[in-house]
Amino acid sequence: MRRQFKWPVVVATFIAAFVAIYAFNWWRQENLVIEPLTLSLKEIEGVEEVNISVLRDRDIIDLELAPVDNLATAYQAAEDIIISYYGEEDYQLNILDERDEHLEEAYWRVHITLREGQRLGNYSFMSAETARLLEQDSKITAYRLYVDGQRIYLHLSAGDRYLYEVLEIEE
Repeated sequence: MRRQFKWPVVVATFIAAFVAIYAFNWWRQENLVIEPLTLSLKEIEGVEEVNISVLRDRDIIDLELAPVDNLATAYQAAEDIIISYYGEEDYQLNILDERDEHLEEAYWRVHITLREGQRLGNYSFMSAETARLLEQDSKITAYRLYVDGQRIYLHLSAGDRYLYEVLEIEE
């Protein structure tokens, strides 16, 4: 004796189970990772906005920073918080700033010097040459260049506009 399956019931059950699993994973990601991470990142001095985009291979975290005294400290604080949620490799951190065309041009003037310092490790020359190039620009009101064991941080200001660049030091 053969039993007949009610295929519409089987398909509807499968779809309902799939939707329930997807909804649970979405809820878990939102409430146990994204929301607490966003709140933790907003506690860092200078962080104005946090946007997290969930992708297949990694999450992209955009931090909108106000002008800060030390870009390196703010970046490292954000990275420490993110690593506590994601581990070492599952994210990309982007720092958003208020740059304009003039700041972009100033960055591209010092870009080669920064890349040379990044590749060769001659940070004293990089610092001196960056200072020389930026001091020729009367619109740049302030600049800061930081180097730690992992990155080079550049902060340029011109009036109420500012630019942040973070370059990874290649090993």
